[in-house]
Amino acid sequence: MESSIFEVDGSLYEGGGQIMRVALCLGIIKQIPVTIKNIRAGRDRPGLARSHLASVLILQQICNGRLENAELGSTTLTLYPSQISSGTFIADCGSSGSITLMLQAILPVLIKTSSILILRGGTDVPFSPTTHFIQNSLQPFLNKIGVKFSYEVKRYGFNPIGRGEVEVRTELCEEINGIDILYNKISRNIEAEIVYSRKSKGNMNYDEEIRKVVERVVNELEVNREIISVREVDAECHGVVVNVWNKSENGCFYHKSEVGIFKGKNEWEKPCRDLKNCIESEACICEELQDQLLIFLAMASSPSRIKINQATDHSLAVIELINRVGLARISMNEGILEIIPQSR
Repeated sequence: MESSIFEVDGSLYEGGGQIMRVALCLGIIKQIPVTIKNIRAGRDRPGLARSHLASVLILQQICNGRLENAELGSTTLTLYPSQISSGTFIADCGSSGSITLMLQAILPVLIKTSSILILRGGTDVPFSPTTHFIQNSLQPFLNKIGVKFSYEVKRYGFNPIGRGEVEVRTELCEEINGIDILYNKISRNIEAEIVYSRKSKGNMNYDEEIRKVVERVVNELEVNREIISVREVDAECHGVVVNVWNKSENGCFYHKSEVGIFKGKNEWEKPCRDLKNCIESEACICEELQDQLLIFLAMASSPSRIKINQATDHSLAVIELINRVGLARISMNEGILEIIPQSR
């Protein structure tokens, strides 16, 4: 780094919250001040929303840092990190803000401690990873490379009320192992799960609505009804999540999802189509997992190589930030993503 402050343009690529989340983590990991400007410039309401601010304040606590301009709506933020410490931390966004995106902001730093993290908000909300993805895709993969954490849902939370709660427990991670996944051994043993809450205004025949969703998923995936599990959960408001996935013994994993409501304008077939496209692409991981893994593999003790379909805007932004800060050297050649960690 030529400058003593890591300066990041928040309008990079899709201009969303991930740029801020990753930049702050990198600053803490490298123990350098970080300034983010144009935060969420690509969104209808730029600046820090409640869930972003909740994550920022927890990161400040974990690294015993100093913040500037940490307030709702702020489009510029600076963090001066200090020593990382363990503890019990509580992040409550006071809305249906995404718990899984708050986790994305905090977990890469929290794994350097043995800690407890309580997250409150929306467990399964649009445009965010779902609970099932975290527990059955991200968590097993990270466990495989040496990152140990638990993710327990105490209460589900859907749009627009939220009020969900998750407890995360981390073990001190001494070393992350690199990994090679270069060939696809995915079979077509597709699985699916539908999670829903009944609470809503007015009358609704939930059994009939579930039947319709199941039928749409079965028809699109061309599978038997028996492979689809249906589970009712307790939440403050009505919500529906469709998760579809496929995995293999050598670590390949695809996961797709859709979050919405019954009788809404939902594309329940979309995750099914996306999953089938993943299988046909011969990539070894889905784009959602790819976006989440980069920062962990950049902290590994050895290189990694993974066959992917294409780099998303999210991934390209993360790659640029990691390369700039010098945590790792990441490149992509002929569909192979190569991550070479640098000495820290």
